[in-house]
Amino acid sequence: MYFPIGSFRSLSIPIEESYDIIFIRTTRDRLKLVVLTPTVITVWLSKPSTLVGLIRRSENSIATHGHNVYAEWRNDTQKLVVSVNFKLNFKFELLLFFSAYLD
Repeated sequence: MYFPIGSFRSLSIPIEESYDIIFIRTTRDRLKLVVLTPTVITVWLSKPSTLVGLIRRSENSIATHGHNVYAEWRNDTQKLVVSVNFKLNFKFELLLFFSAYLD
């Protein structure tokens, strides 16, 4: 028997130009999500659905290294590797800071 545990969500990347999502990958615990377009890398928290990071690659970087193709999380979910179509890998270390607001 299956039980519903959530509802569908629609997330939008805050960029002006049109884009095609080419790759989506979650962490093993499904708390973080990376979304790749050919020129933009976005990192989301899934609960609550919050955009925590956006990297827009420059035209020079795209011409030199190629478009984003694939992403993979490290097991501890603190690092992310993004592969591009010229067989290079970019490594990113995620620094997420959460502030607690006390009354």
